[in-house]
Amino acid sequence: MQATPEERAAEIKELIAKGEKEYQEFREKQIEEEAVEILKKEWRASFFSRNTSLPEDEYIEENMEQGKKMALRIIKLMSGEKVGNDDEEEHWMDKEEEEEVDELAKAEASSPKVEAGVGAGEGGEGSE
Repeated sequence: MQATPEERAAEIKELIAKGEKEYQEFREKQIEEEAVEILKKEWRASFFSRNTSLPEDEYIEENMEQGKKMALRIIKLMSGEKVGNDDEEEHWMDKEEEEEVDELAKAEASSPKVEAGVGAGEGGEGSE
């Protein structure tokens, strides 16, 4: 028996919702696994440089939120997604350039105008 268009649309919506849920679960698991790996590396570096005396499990548990943030950033970078608020951040060189343009415009506005053609070597005394 053929499904009606309404039934088919409902089935498609259910499949999309199921897929989104599975993707979220996969993504969370991926982030957590990556965070644990990052934190294990950090713990080893800290432990052997004698910067921490915590056992590895406690260190991971204590720093999991920061580890998840780092893991999410790494995963996004590796998959080509935008990280953080890249569009909103201003580059320091852009700010400096804008300031220089503003200063130049102010300097030009406040300086007296020089008439064209009246300068050294342009038809005055001593030119031959």
